[in-house]
Amino acid sequence: MSRLIAMGRAGSSDAAQMRPAELRGGPCCVTLPAPMPIATLNNLSKSFGHKTLFEKLNLSIYRGQRIGMIGANGSGKTTLLKILLGQITPDDGSSSVRTGVTVGYLEQ
Repeated sequence: MSRLIAMGRAGSSDAAQMRPAELRGGPCCVTLPAPMPIATLNNLSKSFGHKTLFEKLNLSIYRGQRIGMIGANGSGKTTLLKILLGQITPDDGSSSVRTGVTVGYLEQ
């Protein structure tokens, strides 16, 4: 690209021929299908007594992502994982894990 800029400043007619197609007005993009999440939480809500852990939580996890959860004790980190594993039922909303995906969890 630096050669292109240098030639353009020099006024060379070759600069237009060297430019990529997207700069010349040709096709520039290929539309790829959106990646499918391997796990999804939709409008998830969970409370224990008067304590609301989360309300209307939405989250999509995609293949290759690394996710960390940080929070105080009792803030709902383990509860969220157990909902994803199907060990706890949310008060509202849904969670799903894509078919063929294995969720690993090392209990505290």
